[in-house]
Amino acid sequence: MGAGEQRESVDTSPAAPRPSAYATAVRVIVFSSLLLTPCFWQPRIQAGDLSSHVYNAWLAQLIERGQAPGLTLARQSNNVLFDLMLSGLMRAFGAAAAQRIAVSAAVLVFFWGAFAFVWAGSRLRPARAPWQLAPCLAMLAYGWVFHMGLFNFYISLGLCFGALALARRRKPWAWAATAALFGIAYAAHALPVAWALSVLVYGRVAQAWPHGAGSPWPSAHWRRWRWRDSSWARSFRPAAEWTRWCR
Repeated sequence: MGAGEQRESVDTSPAAPRPSAYATAVRVIVFSSLLLTPCFWQPRIQAGDLSSHVYNAWLAQLIERGQAPGLTLARQSNNVLFDLMLSGLMRAFGAAAAQRIAVSAAVLVFFWGAFAFVWAGSRLRPARAPWQLAPCLAMLAYGWVFHMGLFNFYISLGLCFGALALARRRKPWAWAATAALFGIAYAAHALPVAWALSVLVYGRVAQAWPHGAGSPWPSAHWRRWRWRDSSWARSFRPAAEWTRWCR
């Protein structure tokens, strides 16, 4: 690795004082409250498939009470976590409050999972919380998947982001927590779990693969030269400068 690349990946500026745990908690609570505003500012949450989730939870309660003769519940191991959340919340708070609470929890899981994933992947040393990217992550939290109402997939993806962030710790407790998050995420949806496991396997293989002469992996110097000399690099240069300024 050349000296120029080291300057890009290591922050040489004086380290900013780390915020206290109280200040961090206040920031998290305030940002979470602002993040959940779209879940409460309209009479109804407009999110495609949400109405079918609410209907399924209501119908499941009727079947459990024996009020839907001829219908039975089909047991399945995944794609059910959000529906189970809705069903439990409907028993306690009713349908209107249950969908707002469940959707709010899904938004928080996705956002803070993605936030932890970005933080864990930071190349700055010491790593800093990526608060400058929080507005971008908030926009993604209310993106296409949210508006289509695919909340099982949505929750599973947020949990997998958190699991990938924990996996970078490479400690026994972190691996145990990662496995637990993958198990919960599988109950929501299997596809994000398969993607996250593929990412972990690919990272392990890439680290163990030899990078010397005769290796199928291109050398770091060749990749750097090709990237800097390409039209793609010139088009992305303003974005790179913006990212460097945000650091």
